[in-house]
Amino acid sequence: NDSAYGVRTIAITSSTSIAVNNATTTANGVIAVPSTDQRGATRLSGADIGAYEYGGTPSVTYTLTYSAGSGGSISGSTSQSVSYGGSGTTVTATPSTGFTFSQWSDGVTSSARTDTNVPSTITVSASFITSTYSVTYTAGAGGSITGSTSQTVSHGSDATAVVAVPSTGFTFSQWSDGVTTTSRTDTNVQSAIAVTA
Repeated sequence: NDSAYGVRTIAITSSTSIAVNNATTTANGVIAVPSTDQRGATRLSGADIGAYEYGGTPSVTYTLTYSAGSGGSISGSTSQSVSYGGSGTTVTATPSTGFTFSQWSDGVTSSARTDTNVPSTITVSASFITSTYSVTYTAGAGGSITGSTSQTVSHGSDATAVVAVPSTGFTFSQWSDGVTTTSRTDTNVQSAIAVTA
């Protein structure tokens, strides 16, 4: 391609340059060619002539660090050393009771992650949010419900009161979960609730 300055560039490969894949293992049959180039990349079997090995992989390592925000923990190795282009081992963000995994600080939304083809250092934190539950109240034939019949309640919090009101000619019996009072306030909610009067 021609650049803006009129300098023509071409890809340098073994077919376009004698510098690629044409070095011998020793110079003049006496001095050994270094096994790595100036970047620390390993020389390939057909070494290049020059400071950099075309296609060589830099012999460097990066640190992968995983941490958990409040409301959870990490299983797996939280500090890993990985070579350039290598892969880390799997880590999983595990929420504590009453919390739900949200995402990693780099936007990854799966709780389990395995970083592959690592090009640089990675430092991420898992975030968690308080779990919420649906609380639903319905009335069977012969009555109605006063109060909020559909509520969203955070883990450990209380729902607001509802009352089962019988229609004329009917008497309240009980809620489907066995509660026998017409009025109910579900407290310290730990999971979803769906009941019928």
